[in-house]
Amino acid sequence: QKDSDPGPMLPPDDGQAEPDDGKTEGADIPPEAQESRKYIVRGQPVYILEEIIRYYDKDGKLITGDIRTYTKKGVAEEYASLKDFLCDWNSGKKKSEIIRELANHGVLLEELRRAAGNPGIDDFDLICRIAWDKKPLTRAERVNNVKKRGYLYKYEGAARQVIEALLEHYAKTDITEIEDAKVLQLDEFHKFGSPTQIARMFGGSGGWRKFIKDLEEELY
Repeated sequence: QKDSDPGPMLPPDDGQAEPDDGKTEGADIPPEAQESRKYIVRGQPVYILEEIIRYYDKDGKLITGDIRTYTKKGVAEEYASLKDFLCDWNSGKKKSEIIRELANHGVLLEELRRAAGNPGIDDFDLICRIAWDKKPLTRAERVNNVKKRGYLYKYEGAARQVIEALLEHYAKTDITEIEDAKVLQLDEFHKFGSPTQIARMFGGSGGWRKFIKDLEEELY
């Protein structure tokens, strides 16, 4: 990573890597950009190829760096220490909000997951691995740990089945999926009733939110 800093690196509007369509946006775009994934930095293109990031600084100079180094710097801009990050992560704030704030500092989790070569790693573990060199767990491992501690035995009948389905969904997606109440609209939850009926199993909308917070504490 060179000293020049492009500032916050923002993903495309849909939050996903945008494949290059083969069209250059200027004569100075590097040839390798044709095979890169593109993001936008304050209106300027940024290209990522494997673990290499290329972008233009404010003076128009092409900078080449390592995405891990860039990411570590971005996390440090938001959190001075692992303790600060853990405090925020466990504060009750929505994980999607934390991830969105980090994205504003150039923390592109899907690119990091691609570089790690393990799509089963949780967002939390990706951040801790890159920023503080902590050994990661997969989402499946986190789910197994919850089950080993007997958490499911706190619930019975359909409520327990809902939690099992929720954990299975988390293992295939990420934490932001299960903290969004819209998850109950997915096909795998239809057999348990409407979202409102499912929430009633946990004490209504307020009880559901409390349950999700409790489940997140078990997972992390």
